[in-house]
Amino acid sequence: MAESIAILLGNSKYTSLNDLDCVKKDVTEMHKLISATDKFNNIQVYLDRPISEVKDELKALAKSYSQTTELFFYFSGHGLSDQDNFYMCFSDFNETTPNRSGLSRDEAYDILRAFCPTQTVVVIDACASGGNLIKNGADFLKAAPKGKFNDFLQIGSCLNDQSSRAGDELSRFTDAFIESALMKESGVVYYSDIENGLKDAFKKLDDQTPHFVSQGTGLAEFCGDATTLSYLRAEFFPTDDTSDPVERVQTDIFSVALAEIDRIDQEVPEREEAQAFIDGVFKAGFEDEGNMSDFSNIFEQRFVKYNDFSHVENQEAIYRLLRQRPGTDVLVETSRWEKNPKSRGSVFDQIVTPSFFKEPIEYSYSLSNLCDLESVHVGIYFEPKRKCLNRVFSEIVFLPRLTECLILTSNSIELRSGWDSFKPSTNAKEWTWSHHKWSDDPSDVASSDVQDPYDFLRKYILSFSKKGT
Repeated sequence: MAESIAILLGNSKYTSLNDLDCVKKDVTEMHKLISATDKFNNIQVYLDRPISEVKDELKALAKSYSQTTELFFYFSGHGLSDQDNFYMCFSDFNETTPNRSGLSRDEAYDILRAFCPTQTVVVIDACASGGNLIKNGADFLKAAPKGKFNDFLQIGSCLNDQSSRAGDELSRFTDAFIESALMKESGVVYYSDIENGLKDAFKKLDDQTPHFVSQGTGLAEFCGDATTLSYLRAEFFPTDDTSDPVERVQTDIFSVALAEIDRIDQEVPEREEAQAFIDGVFKAGFEDEGNMSDFSNIFEQRFVKYNDFSHVENQEAIYRLLRQRPGTDVLVETSRWEKNPKSRGSVFDQIVTPSFFKEPIEYSYSLSNLCDLESVHVGIYFEPKRKCLNRVFSEIVFLPRLTECLILTSNSIELRSGWDSFKPSTNAKEWTWSHHKWSDDPSDVASSDVQDPYDFLRKYILSFSKKGT
């Protein structure tokens, strides 16, 4: 007999991203909700587990089923989207290796197809989780070789260029999802009821808009009898007979808003404090004269400091990073435009012209420092004293936000283009990035997340020991 299976994934602890304390409660409360439906025979929970183990166990679980009635998949945690895919981020997520350190939507759906589900529901509470599933005209629901989705519903907590807001208890989206599932006190609770509840909950919120993708009749049932959710409803919607419920709820919401404003405001530094943090990271990471003792005979160092981002290379990577990590400020403003805008032709031409005949669109990017913080781009040039040596450049880019500072570092080698000149690398510069509260200790930040320029220089010098004579 086919079973209904629920898979609940959550990741709250991260190495290079900020922790999400609400994820544990998200998964716990979703487990309560799923269990209360009395529909799912098998509920699998993966919380703060290594992604390699999660993938292996899910694939093994899929092999044990030849058919499932309903497959419910839920994830809460950080999310990242690029031009190719959406990634659910796990503890050691690294943007340069997203397929190994995260779970891509494509890979997740390949695994889910292997369960051969009659009905599939995917709920993702993560930044950038809302995205269309049609690629290059292919039918996402039927094209995969491992099986197809029939009745299918995907609910993302926000659009692919938005953030999914966390909370002290539950995340904003998961809280609204559970509330929407509990609104009916009798009869069948349909997934469409939950969709409508989510639409109403986020209707007036411009910063987060749930995203829905579905194929089916719209009659898919979340719970066959709403009365089975009564005890959970009483827990989720406590009442107080001694006071006016409407007034109490309004007062509580206002108090919560004020408390949240106070909490966030405590994380916003004065301008002088933010500048001291930037200067402290630079000094701790770069200005250690003692590190030059081994290299002074063959290199001399030259420091540069810029108050804007005009000298930053590979601004595309930074543009994408800021798009994936939006905030409520524009201390750093990004923009993008076509280098050589051309007419795309008539509507008919755009439809009938094969995509492989179209020229790729190339973009230009700009970053603007709108705040008055200084030295937002700093670096060391290691100028060679020997003609056979190239120039080494180490740099730090600071992207200030109201409550945090994003830090990007890079080391590169500039090849000699003349007897006394050098040419920056033509390859797109790769950045290693991290984020920090303004209250973090600059020395700790420099030691943990700033690429050591002197170590990079040493490795470059030692590479000559392998060249032979």
